[in-house]
Amino acid sequence: SMTSKNFASEALAGLIEYHAILNQVSFYISVDFTIHDTSFRWIDLGEKYKFICGPLYFNDSSQLQKTKIVCENPLDSDFFKIIAAFYARNEHLSRCSINFNVLNGGGGSTKDVFERTIQNDEIAFCIVDNDKKHPQAPYGGTSSHFLGEKIKRSGLVEILDVHEVESLVPLDTIEEVLKNLNLMIKKKDT
Repeated sequence: SMTSKNFASEALAGLIEYHAILNQVSFYISVDFTIHDTSFRWIDLGEKYKFICGPLYFNDSSQLQKTKIVCENPLDSDFFKIIAAFYARNEHLSRCSINFNVLNGGGGSTKDVFERTIQNDEIAFCIVDNDKKHPQAPYGGTSSHFLGEKIKRSGLVEILDVHEVESLVPLDTIEEVLKNLNLMIKKKDT
């Protein structure tokens, strides 16, 4: 019947979109219905990480909330919101809403905020810059507290290979903004 064909067509389109999205993310959750408790495990797939859990993991409504992103400060989290919005637009993920709750640690307390979050088995992604004074220097500041395993309980840690997250903005972009700002100031003065 036509209804069955429409349903099959919609299901196929959804499956294709689902696999396309999986190819564009580095972390995703897979619900395994053979797991009959609240346990979970991570699988490192090289460039991607898969968080596998059973449906009972979501009995606690806090697990159904947005993923928590732990950052060092509000400037970092604001920057990541801009990056996420840009990524969604650039990758044509308009139907995929990228949302997260930000938990700012404030430098030295970032580790404590992350630990408290994963203590409750909440999924958390912690992003810190490496705080290196120069490329050959040891990890400094906040990042030194996160050395070792990338996966810790229900959390995933990413140490960015930059001294400050603001260093991720390409120089060309900074130059363009400054150039436009300078043109705006000149127009205002005339």
